[in-house]
Amino acid sequence: MQALLLSAGLGSRMKHLTKDKPKALIEVSGKPLLAWNLEKLKASGFTKVIINVHHFADQIISYLQEQDNFGLEIYISDERDQLLDTGGAVKHAMQYIDKEDALLIHNVDIISDLDLRTMMMAHLEGDQLATLAVRTRQTTRYLMFEEDTLHLTGWTNIVSQEVKLSRITTMMVANYGFSGIHIIDSDISRYYPGINNFSMIDVYLEAAKINNILAYPHEDDIWLDVGKPENVELAEKALKKIMDYE
Repeated sequence: MQALLLSAGLGSRMKHLTKDKPKALIEVSGKPLLAWNLEKLKASGFTKVIINVHHFADQIISYLQEQDNFGLEIYISDERDQLLDTGGAVKHAMQYIDKEDALLIHNVDIISDLDLRTMMMAHLEGDQLATLAVRTRQTTRYLMFEEDTLHLTGWTNIVSQEVKLSRITTMMVANYGFSGIHIIDSDISRYYPGINNFSMIDVYLEAAKINNILAYPHEDDIWLDVGKPENVELAEKALKKIMDYE
């Protein structure tokens, strides 16, 4: 199995913590976020990982070399010339992706005990172009899915009141927060726009007009976005729970 670990962000929400290092190397419980996620991917059966880099890219590359790539087949998708959005990052990394296999995409600042192997199996057994991990949580931006079929129908920002619809539905719709973990088939590339910098969410919204883009709810899992300084302490508590369960 193969994965793309999104690690190129500036980490501006982390303030002083990313002044002299990338977000991927911020330590939680004595270990960088990058290490926690690579170890989880390896334990879940992933053998090939593409890592995109931009902010303090050399530090990430050096760290990986020091750790012997964690025993994984690792490729660096270099975005130092231009920081790309999520969709652009996936498109740029395509040179390293095995197109015949599904690709797991995972944000480096996400800590969870979501079973990645089970999620991948669910994706492979279905007929969807993409599977999006989601959960019921408070946020300002929601993905909208049909309650019964879990098909993606749209996106909304409850602050700006902006709404983007993929399909009109007569079914009840549920709003979910996106968990920053998703799986795609390579065929979704036909929905990439002719630009280099674009959002993967916009790709999903376009593809969902005639394809299955499905939710993968994981309400009972431990999950945390370590995107703000105050969440580092929460992440340490989350990791302790995960390790206690294991």
